[in-house]
Amino acid sequence: MFQEGDELEITGSKYFGEEGTISVIARRIKDMKTGKELLLRNGSCRPMWHGMRNR
Repeated sequence: MFQEGDELEITGSKYFGEEGTISVIARRIKDMKTGKELLLRNGSCRPMWHGMRNR
């Protein structure tokens, strides 16, 4: 879906690891050129790949 060099907008949350590392937990990734979006988490930040379980 995404190619090297694409301009992307990533929406999510910062996560601070125990060793001082900073990671991003992505909720949505948007291709700024095409407008296509990849939704990874729902509004409650639950992973979309969990399907209908644990709602």
